[in-house]
Amino acid sequence: MTETLTIQEQEQPNKRIGYWSSHVKHQLSVKENITQFCGWGPLRELISIIPEEAQDFYIALFKTGSRVTEALLLKKRNFTVDREAGTVLVNEARLLKKYVKIGKYKDSEGHDRWTTKGEVRFRKDFYIMLREPLSDRLCTYLQTVKDSDGYLFPSPYKHSKKYKKLHPEKPDELKTREPDVNKKRHRSASWAYRLIRKVNDKLPEYYAQYLKNHHRDPGQAEALAMNLKRRLGLLKKWYDENGDLISNELHIWLHWFRSMRASELRQDYHFDSLELRDWFSWETTATAEKYCRQGGSALVAKMSMARPNFQT
Repeated sequence: MTETLTIQEQEQPNKRIGYWSSHVKHQLSVKENITQFCGWGPLRELISIIPEEAQDFYIALFKTGSRVTEALLLKKRNFTVDREAGTVLVNEARLLKKYVKIGKYKDSEGHDRWTTKGEVRFRKDFYIMLREPLSDRLCTYLQTVKDSDGYLFPSPYKHSKKYKKLHPEKPDELKTREPDVNKKRHRSASWAYRLIRKVNDKLPEYYAQYLKNHHRDPGQAEALAMNLKRRLGLLKKWYDENGDLISNELHIWLHWFRSMRASELRQDYHFDSLELRDWFSWETTATAEKYCRQGGSALVAKMSMARPNFQT
């Protein structure tokens, strides 16, 4: 029997076909799936069951409200701890996803299109309050970083894939996976994504390990994991744009931490849309206004405190 190759296999015999080439990719929407802050208790509980070596990254990701690629670029010099003032000043943090138009052209259908290039920009100075939960943990981690110009979350590998391709004559050296002593490369976004998805998808297993480490009964892990998902706001059905069910529950995604920070600032400090815009260095208030729309339980709390006169 003769085996027939597809055109794609004939043209790219050595190229592995990616996962998403044969799967539908769904992305969670902040607008549709974030309604309010989950609360400090559930957030701290989630952090505690993440592998210890990665906990500080997710704390920084939440505390700074950064995109994951921005958080990976953070350096010690971006932080100034002022115990007397009770603040952590964050300055010159990178601001990505900013582009400038450098040219205009028409596409094949005659529509105007723009050629752009990335622009190096920085967030406005913003503050983290030391009295907040997890702030002490962030400050403790900052003290462990010796080089003020070093990345907070450097890659643990000595050589990148590109380096290995350029230096195939050093097989013994390339086999080593020593820490990058120069701290010239940071962790990758795919590392952060894979880890939080693994924690999400195997939450009972991670919870069981956490309970064992704290000399508690791991038999409670399944129930505690489900309760944590409920408190994190993940037990919601997820539909696509056509109303078809994707999943019976949400999963934690990297932008979830940024969204939670925005919701927390709204809830705890009563930031309005202008203040949220300034803290995150957004260009407009459109994104901020999403977080100013309070969810169900927040509205219930407000209604409970009100004293209307129903007799009139």
